[in-house]
Amino acid sequence: MANFRLNADKAEKTAPVDDDIYMIEDSAAAYGVKYVKQKNIIGVGSIKDHPSSSLTGHLLCNGETIGDVASGADNESADYETLFEIIKSKTEYGNTGSEVWANGDTVKLPDYRYEYGSFSMSGDQSTNLSAGNHIEFDTIISGNMSLSTGSGQANGLVSVNPYKIYKINLSTRCTYSSSNGESQFYMYDETGTTVYVSVGRTRSIPITDSNNMDIISSNCGYIDDLTVVSNISAYIGSSTNIATIQNDATILTIETPFLTKENTFIKY
Repeated sequence: MANFRLNADKAEKTAPVDDDIYMIEDSAAAYGVKYVKQKNIIGVGSIKDHPSSSLTGHLLCNGETIGDVASGADNESADYETLFEIIKSKTEYGNTGSEVWANGDTVKLPDYRYEYGSFSMSGDQSTNLSAGNHIEFDTIISGNMSLSTGSGQANGLVSVNPYKIYKINLSTRCTYSSSNGESQFYMYDETGTTVYVSVGRTRSIPITDSNNMDIISSNCGYIDDLTVVSNISAYIGSSTNIATIQNDATILTIETPFLTKENTFIKY
């Protein structure tokens, strides 16, 4: 057994590295203690949050792939084999369990990136107002999510990632060509062609004024069953005599509510 002495510097080390050594009590050891390295205390596959953009011995949980050298993975190293075997059965990461390291297969890391976005329209929407179209959001108010922009229905598609939970809040206000009007809005998966009736659904009818304008309608819900990268939109589910969708009160907000804003890492 190696000889150790207490260093006079008793300052706390706040960022341990893999080869740091700890003394532990062990009644079966010749001297009653043994030592263990930091890298063996934190098991492979362990998850931790950290404010840094990188962490020794860890990979960022960003949904990228891992594999052996020349596997074509986003992250290639022979050091990743143990982690590969641990997470290949994680279907919630997008893996199947049938991946084989020796065959050069790759597996996906979990995606724990915090995502959020708030979107609006630069002007009132006065076309493409029938059922089956969507709200043409073209402005990112804030956030780190992407929004398609272009012309007409090319606007308003928000890109979201698979195997994550998204909280949706949709607020709308419309004017109508008559007092006999109605609108309903849902969230729609443009990629998987799924209408989320219970998510972000708003329904309103006009109040009596010169513009036949309705009150601001707002609702929220969650999407949690996406299995591929998808574009989602605020889908017009029902439309009766809509004249405009008002930009001053029509806002879409999306976030991943259960993920930390710090970086999340996995041990390899």
